[in-house]
Amino acid sequence: MEQNSTIIALLNSEKLEDRHDGLKKVILAMSNGKDLKNIFQSVIKCFDIDDLKTKKMIYLYLSINSKECPTDALMVVNQF
Repeated sequence: MEQNSTIIALLNSEKLEDRHDGLKKVILAMSNGKDLKNIFQSVIKCFDIDDLKTKKMIYLYLSINSKECPTDALMVVNQF
């Protein structure tokens, strides 16, 4: 739970580097089998960054998350 609040703080930061670090931690945690569905909104908020690296990390999050929550992925597919 504490790790999730740290990741959420990074994702909601104004600094691009912090958001990248947050997204990297999300991908790493999910690849290790952790359930991070509760930070979906914080990840989606990163869409406002006009950066290809960020978009790729969000796409990776969505592709992993959509296997368990397909309706969440449908909600944001039009933002790509």
